[in-house]
Amino acid sequence: MKVWIRVWQNLVLDDVANSLLLIGLSSAECFSCRKIGIPKASLKCPECGKEFKYIAFRYKVTSRELENFSLNRNLVFVDFEDFSREFNRNKARKFLDFP
Repeated sequence: MKVWIRVWQNLVLDDVANSLLLIGLSSAECFSCRKIGIPKASLKCPECGKEFKYIAFRYKVTSRELENFSLNRNLVFVDFEDFSREFNRNKARKFLDFP
């Protein structure tokens, strides 16, 4: 029996940021160019043309929703809270010129 469980994986932060589809309650957003109002089923951004390889949710997602989003798509699911924490930490390091 297959079930959805969270697994930690070592990823390159910039790769995730450049190809992340961020799902909200009513529509989606391209994290790379910040285009909002994208249909949730999109495979690539209509604005910048980036192909979505990663997907994250702004809300607590159910396993049923994960099933629906995984159909006919090869996406890596990312916890948005973890991603945004590391993304903002990295942005602050660059701003403060820390190594």
